[in-house]
Parts: sequence; C-alpha cells; structure tokens
Amino acid sequence: MELLSFLGLLFLFISLSFYYIHKDDNLIQPHAFYTAFQFVLLFLIPVVQFYFTDLFADRRGIVLFNSMVGLSYLSFSLGFFIRKRKGTQILNQLVGKFNIKTVPQTVINLHIFIMLLLSILIFVALTEKSGFGLSSWLREPRIGYQQYRRGFGHLYVLSLALMNFIYLYILFFKTNSTRKLVVATGIFVFILYFYGAKGPIIYAVFEAVVFYNFFIKKIRLKHAVLMFAGFLLIFILLYSIYRPADASISLHKDILSYASYYNEGRRFFADFEDEFEYAYGEEYISSLWMYVPRAFYPNKPYSYGVVKYVIEHYYPDAGKKGHTPAFAGPIEEYLNFGIIGIIIIGFMRGYISALFYSYFLRYRNFVGFVLLSNEMGFSVFPVMEWPLYKILWYVLNIVFLLFHKQLVTGAIGANAKSGHTHVLTSKN
Repeated sequence: MELLSFLGLLFLFISLSFYYIHKDDNLIQPHAFYTAFQFVLLFLIPVVQFYFTDLFADRRGIVLFNSMVGLSYLSFSLGFFIRKRKGTQILNQLVGKFNIKTVPQTVINLHIFIMLLLSILIFVALTEKSGFGLSSWLREPRIGYQQYRRGFGHLYVLSLALMNFIYLYILFFKTNSTRKLVVATGIFVFILYFYGAKGPIIYAVFEAVVFYNFFIKKIRLKHAVLMFAGFLLIFILLYSIYRPADASISLHKDILSYASYYNEGRRFFADFEDEFEYAYGEEYISSLWMYVPRAFYPNKPYSYGVVKYVIEHYYPDAGKKGHTPAFAGPIEEYLNFGIIGIIIIGFMRGYISALFYSYFLRYRNFVGFVLLSNEMGFSVFPVMEWPLYKILWYVLNIVFLLFHKQLVTGAIGANAKSGHTHVLTSKN
C-alpha cells in the first residue's frame, strides 16, 4: 500500500505538471516550481529515505499522509488553472492608484545605496546586540545564525529583507545580459553567505533563474534538468560548508537523516486521531506572535503556532530551546479544519499564485517582478508558508516599494528637465 500511494502521488505530480507546462509553454512558472518543490520534498527524498535509512521503522500514516499531500496539490492546481483576467485587472487598478510611473536612474542608484547602508547598519547592530560581535559572526556565520540570532530575529529579517530588495532592484533595473546576471548573483551569494542560512543563498540563485527565463532567454527542458542537478550540488556544497567540523557521521548519511520532515509529517497524521484534536483556527491566531519582535515585547511566548500545537507534542520545550524540527505537508491546514482546510487553503494558495503570475505576464513591471519572486518562494517571505494572514508579507513588500516612490517624488520633479528617466513600469 505504501508503494502504491507513492506511485499515485508521482502520477499526480507528473500528469498535472505536464498539462500546465504544455498549456503555458513555460518551465519557469509557479505551478511548475510548486510541483518540483513538492516532488523533491515529499516524494523523491522520502522514497530514498524509505529504502536507505531506518527512519521508516514505523510505517503508520504513510498512505494517509500521501493522500493529504495529493489532495493539497490537487486543490492548489485547481486554484491555479482557473482564469484570472478579472482578478488581474483589479490588482492592476489597486497598484495603479499609487501612480507609479517613472523614476530617474540617479534616484534608483540613491535608493539602492540607502537600502544597502541601512541593511549593513542593521546587520552590525544584530551582531553587536547579540553579544557575538561582528568579527566573530563574519568568521562563523552559521554559529551566529543558530545560536545568537535568537531574540533579535527582527533585525536579522529586516537586514535580509533590505538586501533582498537591493538584489531585485539590481536585477530588474541594472541587468540586461547573462554576464551582468552572473556577476550580480555571485556578489549577492557571497554577501548572503554571512547570514548563516542556506535558504537565502538558494533563493538568490532561483531569482536569477527566474529573471534569466523572462528577461534574457526562455529555459528549455534539457537546461532545466541540468539546473536541477546544479541546485542539488549547491545544496550539498552549502550543507558541507555549514556542517559542524566534528560531525561523527558521513556527509551523505547526515544529509539523508537531516531531511526528516516527511517522517515527522507522517507521524502527525498517524497519531492525529488518538493524540490531537482540531484547533478550529486557534493555531492560526497563535501564529500571529511571529510578527511581534521579542525586543519590543520580552514576554512573547517561545512556543506558538505549529510549534505549540504540534512540534512540542513530540519535542517538549523545543521552542524555548530554539531548535524546532520541520514537519512537512499540509499539517497546519489539517490541524485547524481537517480535510476542508486542506482543500480551501490549497485552492486559495493556487489562485493567489496564478493571479500574481498572470499580473506579471501582462504588465512585466517591477511590482509584478516582486510578486513573481515572492509567490514562487524565492524571497525571505515565501508564500509556501500559509495561512492567509501571511499574505501580510506581500503587503509589506509593496508598501515598502511605494514608500520608495513617495521618497523620490520630489527628486523626480527636480530632475524631470534633465531627461534622465527610467521606466518603472516595464523592463527595458
């Protein structure tokens, strides 16, 4: 039965992805990415672990978990496939109300400089306030990220968010060739290394791939296969770099045992009927604590959201210890509203992703590029993490962009006669 459930999941991934790729004639789009994301995390790695590790001594819940993953993926696909013409028009009207038109090149340069300066200052404040120190953090960024970031996550995220916006600005406004793209990506990968996490580095490379596909040359299937292998090598390289020097097991065994999120999700579904009960939205409300910086409210609880309701059931005080194992699959959706929650959230995730993608394809402006980057999970604020309130990150991103526009309004008027303008609403 376990094998049949895996084969069923594989058939669903392949059939729906080929349907949309054939329909859209584009490999680099949200549905294809979401499919690849789910395929690798919830099929490929678990199957390898199933046959080559001892993680699955207990096989309970595999069939149920695979069924819920398939239901979530099918709901996402249904939400993604329906037409979005009216929604795209409404989104354009909302963006258009802010009257984003042209920005002089000199003002864009000033913007990038100000954001870079702020990001650096915030990063320095993070290293000093954490007690680790700037020089120590730069020498051992992984230790800084794992052991000294806690309590100052707002500084970490803000500095990283600013750096991410700088990268998007440079890609959209400064990059018009493969050589410039490679140079810009290489520089930012080097910078992001000092944040101590694998995710931002991989996301930066993803963003470069998205940009290349839409603004330089469309990527075909044979190149996509090579890129997949490349991303796998990048992950292994980053894992080995950030891995403790005194690790007692081999690298390949460490990687296979590290990715235990499927097994954790399987265990949740196996135990749900006996050990859990539906939260009916309380877990979503509890998750709002993630937006409250501990520096502003010291009494902020260490355990909230899925950590409080699920993870600490298996790993007591995990939130307070600062280490919370990952649980894959539609766990939050099922915990709150069962199968109905999986269907609704999956459908709306697919609809929002397709809406942003449709908006980008139609208008090809910087707002669309930011939305595309975010919707595919290539930012520090990925849409992969729902429920709906996490759309707040999109709003914050756009508000930040519009705040830029307000800052430069005076400069636009002062420089309008110079003739040095850069169109914000289209990629040259």
